[in-house]
Amino acid sequence: GWRHRTTGPLFGLLLLFVLSYRNSWSMIFHNDNVLVLHALILGFVPAADAYSVDRRRGRPGSWLFGRSQAGAGWQYGWPIRLLGTVTVLAYFLAGMAKIAGPAGLAWTTGEVMRDQLAVDALRKIVLGSRASALINALYNESLLFVVAGAGTLVLELGAPFALANRRLGQLWALLALSMHWGIYLIMGITFRYQMSGAIFASFFPVERVLQRLVRPIGRSGPAATNGPTQTQAPTPAG
Repeated sequence: GWRHRTTGPLFGLLLLFVLSYRNSWSMIFHNDNVLVLHALILGFVPAADAYSVDRRRGRPGSWLFGRSQAGAGWQYGWPIRLLGTVTVLAYFLAGMAKIAGPAGLAWTTGEVMRDQLAVDALRKIVLGSRASALINALYNESLLFVVAGAGTLVLELGAPFALANRRLGQLWALLALSMHWGIYLIMGITFRYQMSGAIFASFFPVERVLQRLVRPIGRSGPAATNGPTQTQAPTPAG
């Protein structure tokens, strides 16, 4: 939150450069895409107007929208919705990629997912790594893979519906978080941004928790009490 009007956009653009450069010389880490987009959004909007050094010095605002005024609301509502929209679109595209691929709707049978897990485990063993012990215990549970395969498609293709209702969005976020932890436990694949839950923060009223834990950094008086932090910005599903 220090000089966010400059450091915010700069950080977002530098992150885009660093991860694009990394992907240019190795495998494509598609799980970083949402992280970069979120950083770019937060960098260009007034995201440091409540708990930041800029707020304390009376310099809220962003490069794109200028200085914010106390009590303003729309500057803080639509970026939250945009963060949520980017999130659900990423999952929707993942679902569409499954449908458009060679397997297609065969994902709903569970066999495709089970074969993918088996190939991943064998690859790790052959290359000298170690596969998860859970894959041996779960491989013959056909019904489990049917539920997991069909559930994954429903979760990804149905992601846009998370924007229609606040409670539905929060339920979707929790299920998606559970899916990533399941992938980690069974396959040992770590999606750090997704598993941390930070990717789904826009679906929850996180600002209310912060208001209970700490007071906004600002000047004493009405401006500090009625400033942007008191504006209840809608969540993407609200």
